[in-house]
Amino acid sequence: MSDKPRDGFIEVRFNIDQSQAFANIYPPGGKGEEITLEQCLSRLRAMGAMHGFRENAIKEAIALASTNKAPVMDIVVAQGELVRNGEDAQVRYIIPKELVVKPLPKFENGQVDWFTLDPQKMVKAGVEVAAVVPATLGAHGKTITWPIQMVHAEPGRTARLFAGQGVRASQDGLHLFAIRDGYLYQQGEQMIVVSLHCHAERLCNADMTIPEGVVLLEGAETTKLKSGGLLAIDGKSMYSQFRAQEDVIIRRAENCQIIAAGNVYVLESLVNCTVITPQHIYSTEGAVIQGGRISATEGVEVWSLGSESGETTEVAVGMEHFFQLRAEEIEKEIQTTESNSERIRQAIKPFQTVAAHSTLTEERLHLLHRLQAEEHSQKLHVNALRNERRQMQFFAKQKASGTITVRDTLYSGVLVHFGETHSFIAKPLHGVKLRSEPHGAYHTELLAA
Repeated sequence: MSDKPRDGFIEVRFNIDQSQAFANIYPPGGKGEEITLEQCLSRLRAMGAMHGFRENAIKEAIALASTNKAPVMDIVVAQGELVRNGEDAQVRYIIPKELVVKPLPKFENGQVDWFTLDPQKMVKAGVEVAAVVPATLGAHGKTITWPIQMVHAEPGRTARLFAGQGVRASQDGLHLFAIRDGYLYQQGEQMIVVSLHCHAERLCNADMTIPEGVVLLEGAETTKLKSGGLLAIDGKSMYSQFRAQEDVIIRRAENCQIIAAGNVYVLESLVNCTVITPQHIYSTEGAVIQGGRISATEGVEVWSLGSESGETTEVAVGMEHFFQLRAEEIEKEIQTTESNSERIRQAIKPFQTVAAHSTLTEERLHLLHRLQAEEHSQKLHVNALRNERRQMQFFAKQKASGTITVRDTLYSGVLVHFGETHSFIAKPLHGVKLRSEPHGAYHTELLAA
C-alpha cells in the first residue's frame, strides 16, 4: 500500500521581540506536492511579517527537505534589524584584578597585619592604577511585523569605580592615578593607595617625624618617632619614644614610651613601658605585659598582666591621661602655628599697597599668592586645633569607665586604677574581667572557659 499523499508545509514562529521569524519546513509525503516559495511567503504575510524575507534561505530549505525527505528545522526565514544590547564597562588594572581585590591581611583580632603585605601591590606615585572602558549603549532594532516598531537596546552596565584615599581621577573619571607611593587595594567601589613608609633596618639614635600614612619599622633603639598615621613595629624596640595619631602595633618593646590616639596592639611583649591611649590596649595570645604603666581610657584586653616575681605593673582605665597630654600638645602647636602666621603676615605686608600690586612681576605675584594660601592654611589649622581642644574638654566632663580583661593570668602585685581609685592585686587571678564599682571597689567576674 502506498503512503497517503500529503503536501509539504511550513510552521512559522517569531522571536520574542518580533525582529526574526523562524520556520520548520516539512517535505511532501507520498505523491504530495512540495511547498513553494510563494506559499511560504504568503504564510509569513498572513502571520504579520511585512519585510526582511530571506527568499534564498527558504528555497534552499525547501529543496533540502525534499531531497532528504526530512524536515528542516529552525531556519531564519525573515529578519529585520536585530537589537544589539550594549556591552558592560570593563576595568583594566595595573596589576591582576585578583590581587587588587584581595583583602588586606589581618590578625585574628581583625587588625590589619601590615607586616605581611604583598609586595606585588606596591605602586609608585603618578602611575595609572586602573582605567575604565565605558559601557556602550548598544543599537536599537526593528520588528518585521506591521506596524514596524523599534526594539529598544539595553545599555551596558557601568563600572562603579571611584578614587579613594591616595588616588585621583581624571576629569572624565575613566582613569585613576596613584597620588603617592604606597600599597594598592580595592575596597568596595573605591581604589585606595595607602601611603607606606618602610624602614627595613632597625633605627638607632634617630629623631623623625612622618606626617601621614603607615610607618613600618623593623625595630628601634634610643629613637624618637612621631607619626601622623599608624605605626607598626615588627622587631624589638628599646629606650625609644613613639607618638602616633592612629593605632600602634608593636611586637616587642622594653623601656619605651608609646602614646597613641588609636588602639595599641601588643604582639609579643611589653616590658617596663609607658603606654597611653584614649582607646584600648589589646594583646595577642601568649603576649606578656609586665612592669611599667599602661593607661587606656576605654579598657584593656590582654593575655597576661604582671609577672611571677611580683614586679609592680600599673594599669589604669577610665582616666583621661591622653587628653591631658594632648591638651599640652595642642597648646604648643597653636603657639607654633600662630608664630608662623605672624611671620607670613610680615612677609605679605610689602605687597599690600596698590602701587606695589601694579608693579609686581609675575614671579612676585605668584609668591604673594603662595604666601596668602599658606596664611589661610595656618588659620584653618589653628581653628581645627581649637575645635579639637573644645571637644576634648567636653569629653573630659563625661564620666569615663572601662574594663580590664585578662584572658590568662593577672599576677599579684599589679596596681589597678579605676578612675581616681586604685588597689593592688593580692593574689594571681586567671581568666578574669574587672570593672569599677561605686566607692572605689571593683567587681571581678570569671571569663567563660
